[in-house]
Amino acid sequence: MASQRMAQFLFPLLALIFILLCKALCNEGICGAKKICPEYFSVVTPNEDFETRLYVETRWITTQVKSQQLSDVMAAHYRLQGFCDRQKAKGHPIPDGYPVLISAIKAADKLYANMSWFVPNNTEIAITSDTNVWIQTRPMGYVYVRSFGGVPSWETSIEKGEQLQELVTKAGKSFVANHFFGAVYNSSLELRKYKEIWIPAS
Repeated sequence: MASQRMAQFLFPLLALIFILLCKALCNEGICGAKKICPEYFSVVTPNEDFETRLYVETRWITTQVKSQQLSDVMAAHYRLQGFCDRQKAKGHPIPDGYPVLISAIKAADKLYANMSWFVPNNTEIAITSDTNVWIQTRPMGYVYVRSFGGVPSWETSIEKGEQLQELVTKAGKSFVANHFFGAVYNSSLELRKYKEIWIPAS
């Protein structure tokens, strides 16, 4: 009897430890000690369909994504990389920050997009005449977040963004209409990528 009671006690405890361990390992893979990410605070809500975060003020280097073609997405990537290389040559290296953000605004059936790389707040950036890449400061604010799987694409991101908007609306929350972010926390060399959709609260 004693052994049965002990087993009944230990099984749920071990299951809980396993769940917490899985969560810890998953979080380590998203943005652990090896990655530099924006600071935020999770807001505890009864809603399980999405997460609410309060991000502190952040800085980003940003460039335009001229179209949805892969070549233009890669061109944006190389412009940001070139900017970082020139900053490093001037003695102002920019650490690799995550996530990479694709911000999209949908207006009149057209999609306007930018690509941004996170820059830690204490990073010094040399004055530059580069007009294709600019420094962007995002003020402190709330963001609704939901992760998603599959191969990242414009179509998938738009679909997931619209789904998140529906969930946020259902929860009675307000948000900036037709404006969302796709966030990727892995480098282009990593096969398994962790992705999120962000919607800024209004």
